[in-house]
Amino acid sequence: MLEIRTYKNFLVKDADKDGYCFKSNCNQILSQEQLVKEFSDYNSTITEPDALSMLSILNTLVCKYVARGYVVELPFCRIYAKAVGTTGSIKNSFQPGFGNNRFEVVVEMTDGAALAMTTAVEYKLLPPEKVTAPRIVEVCLLDANAQESTDLSASPGGAVRIHGNNIKADLSDSTQGVFLVAQDKSQTRMAKYTRNGTNVIDFMLPADLGTGTYTVLFVNKSDNGTLQESKYAEAITVA
Repeated sequence: MLEIRTYKNFLVKDADKDGYCFKSNCNQILSQEQLVKEFSDYNSTITEPDALSMLSILNTLVCKYVARGYVVELPFCRIYAKAVGTTGSIKNSFQPGFGNNRFEVVVEMTDGAALAMTTAVEYKLLPPEKVTAPRIVEVCLLDANAQESTDLSASPGGAVRIHGNNIKADLSDSTQGVFLVAQDKSQTRMAKYTRNGTNVIDFMLPADLGTGTYTVLFVNKSDNGTLQESKYAEAITVA
């Protein structure tokens, strides 16, 4: 079943435009093993080993011909590869793996299949009151090349990245932002940020931050001005 929630759209700045959007996720997965059983139950002449073999052959052939530059037509979709990327001059050729030059796979649903899949979708609406609360998903340290590390042994002045949901904050408000909570419960608000997005926040640890173990706390405000927060389960150790 599809679960649908209403979210605040922080990208919308125009008061005349809709300020909220819908996001959804599927709460069930039809695994390959379950699909194989569905094949067998649908047609008693097809055994589960037969179905598994057919799926394996289909996977091999689709990958093979898409890689050869074919458009592969299936009963419900068309699959093909395309080149994407940019370059600084018309004289430059496409080079996969160079800069942002790469191949992507495109899946185009047939009209009939898309209609069948969307006409009678099973869904439920989740309460919108809960979806604007911030949630920290992961905290990473960043090296000099902006590469992420989940080893949370940090140094003063180091860069930190937070991945999450609804973590946009008004950084001009001293009650909002990222705080490090020491073991004695004292809090240090982070003052230097390099990114402040809905799903990603980058900030710098203070150069004079004392050694110790810190809990990462994020705080922002709801539409009605109520403070709301999220803590990360793993602590940062500053040495």
